[in-house]
Parts: sequence; structure tokens; C-alpha cells
Amino acid sequence: MYDFLGYLILALFFAVNLIISLVTRNYLIDKDYKTRYMPLLVIAFLIVALDASKQIRGLLSGYDPTIIPLYFCSFFNILYPLAAFSKGKIKQVTQIMSSIYSFVVMLGLYLSPRMMIGESAYAIFGGFKNFHTFTYHHLVMLYGMLSISLQLVDLNTKENLIALVFGAIGYTLIGGPSAAILKVNFHSFYPTDPGFITNLRLTMGTPLFITMWGAMFAVVMIPGYFIFKVFYQYVANRRVAENTDTTLKFLR
Repeated sequence: MYDFLGYLILALFFAVNLIISLVTRNYLIDKDYKTRYMPLLVIAFLIVALDASKQIRGLLSGYDPTIIPLYFCSFFNILYPLAAFSKGKIKQVTQIMSSIYSFVVMLGLYLSPRMMIGESAYAIFGGFKNFHTFTYHHLVMLYGMLSISLQLVDLNTKENLIALVFGAIGYTLIGGPSAAILKVNFHSFYPTDPGFITNLRLTMGTPLFITMWGAMFAVVMIPGYFIFKVFYQYVANRRVAENTDTTLKFLR
């Protein structure tokens, strides 16, 4: 469990990301889509660069199975570039997945920080692993926040939920068996630390535990989507109100 200091650090970085989102919105919200999308391109580049540096460092200093990019958040290395450079239906689906999965990661980060980033918040500059973990997840969080503030997705509840739920199931089919085979705790599919979750896995058996955990993960996407939608529409309505006020002032 994180204590007051841990949550204070997380709150400070949330405030930084919020300020970045608001300032960026102030300058870019009236620009064309391509211009508004530029901050997400920058984050996509940083995310890929961070994970590439992690893999290179592992190869040079002794590779550990725990750094194999099979965690759920590792898939942003694929999703973000696909969302940025693909077109048509692939662009639409991967952008929804990128933005809303990022938002769900943000929710998870504050609901269960230890599960998401371990103890890295207490020693951000205490080593490459801590720096990478903390920075990577906060860049993911910023991606989700900017997707809302800059209004960068088209929401269609039925289509979006299908993509999100089946995307989560697809990841489970990869991450779950990989965790069991390699005995690495990808996405909490193979917990080993003493406690309730590990005891549950041992009691249920790993295959059944992975199935249950993956099903819960897929179901979580549904409330995650609707929470995202509330914030997204709130910002959209604010934009309409701002444009209306500007028009009225002009007419006067």
C-alpha cells in the first residue's frame, strides 16, 4: 500500500500532466487535427525510445525475463505508432484503443499504484528501472489526458466497446500463457509475492486464475470507457460553449 507521501508524489505528477494538458489545449484546440495530434506523436516517440533503451540496456548488462515487453503497457509501443501512422478503420480502432487504454491505465495507477508501478514513486531517480517505470506510465497517462483535452477520438459506444473488450481478451491470450510459461508476473497474471492474490492463484490453479483475471480485465474496459466518455463529452461541451461565447461577442 502507498502511504501519504507516495500518493502526494503521484498527485504532484498528476497536476503536472493536467497543466500540460490544459496549456496544450489552450494553444492547439482550434487547430486542425494533424496539428492537434502532434503532442501524441511526441509521446509515441518517447514511449518507443524508452522501451528500446530498456531492451538495449538489458542486452548489454544481462537480459532478465522480467523485461521482456509482454506487459499490457508494453503494447503501447505498437498501438501508438499504429494509431499515428495507419489510416481508415485501423486508424480508428487503434486510436480508440490507444486513448482509452491509456486512460484506464491512469485510473489503475491511482487505484492500485503498487500493482502498476511498484515502489518507483519513492525513488524515481534511484536507478534506470525506477525512472523507466515511473516515466513510462506517466507518459501513458498524459497520452490519455491529451486525447481528451485535444478531442482526438470519435466515440461510437458499440464499436468502441467491441474493440476494447476484444483487445483486452487478445492481450490475455498472449500475456497470460507467457506469464505462466516464463513464470513472470506480466499484468499480474502470475503473482508470486506473499498475499491474497498469490494465494488465490495457488488455490485456483494458474490456468483458471489467468482466465478469471483476463475476464475481469476485459470487463473493466466497460466502465473505463464510460468514465472516459463522461470526461470527453464534458470537454467537448465546454468547447461548444466557448465557441458560442466567442460568436456572441463577435455579433455584439
